[in-house]
Amino acid sequence: MAKTFRAIGPAIIAATIATLAAPQSATADPVREQVTFSGTANEDRGNAGVSYLRALGADLSSDAPILRLNLRGGTADGEIDTSTADVLFGYQLVRDGWKYRLFGGVEARTSDGETAFGPKAMGQIQSRKSVPLYVNATFSLSDDRYQTNLQVGHRFESVVLGPEIGFSGVDGSEKLRLGLVATDLRLGKVGLTLRGGVLVDREDDTQNIPYVGASATYQF
Repeated sequence: MAKTFRAIGPAIIAATIATLAAPQSATADPVREQVTFSGTANEDRGNAGVSYLRALGADLSSDAPILRLNLRGGTADGEIDTSTADVLFGYQLVRDGWKYRLFGGVEARTSDGETAFGPKAMGQIQSRKSVPLYVNATFSLSDDRYQTNLQVGHRFESVVLGPEIGFSGVDGSEKLRLGLVATDLRLGKVGLTLRGGVLVDREDDTQNIPYVGASATYQF
């Protein structure tokens, strides 16, 4: 339980602090930046991280170049403690309720006392339609790792709820993630996401590991 809180606790604490500190405005200001704190835990492993997103020369609801910074550390999907940092530049297209983002940059990955550098690419598709959809895919040459994630939801009054499925792989090891995710939970200007499900080793389907996760995003 303590290790689980260390993984997802920072996201919950950050949401509380950001909500209390956020100035209240009667009008909606353009959103140019966002910070996301997130954590995931399964059994006795977990990881946590923070990412920063900024629209360059416009706002996050418009076509614009985008800068993304990310730091993450832990052991959520592996046995070895790993920390990563990446700097990505990309472009966002907004069309009729859909957002398309494509990024490229460099990642540094430290694992087992060794640090490797390599190019990294990321693509995202997001829909705010009546059936919300989110697709994310990344590939990093620092360790030939890939990760994909798909979320489909149904919008209720104050939350979007639906299934998620993801695939990840590195060094010949592949994992499948199946779960349920709740998004668009609002605390002032902070958006919360909660998730839970099972992580399956595709080479040994008897290794079904439950996972939980949380993230908090503050836009300004």
